[in-house]
Amino acid sequence: MDAKLTLKLEKEVIQQAKQYARQQNYSLSRLVENLLRGIITQEGKGPVQAVTSRVRRLSGVLESMPDLNEEEIITNYLMEKHR
Repeated sequence: MDAKLTLKLEKEVIQQAKQYARQQNYSLSRLVENLLRGIITQEGKGPVQAVTSRVRRLSGVLESMPDLNEEEIITNYLMEKHR
């Protein structure tokens, strides 16, 4: 059930948030709701980091790699490079 909430913010922040919401095809209300929901669900799990639109577009583009340590990755790269 939706309820109304009044917030007091700096004008510049409101203008930039509205522009960002438009670019993401969200209403400002939905954007704030998603932000708050993310904070609530992340509570106790460390700092919250927003997923940018660029990251969202790139998500799933690369094949997942098997778990390798850094040394194995470098070794594999150099072996391929110098074949």
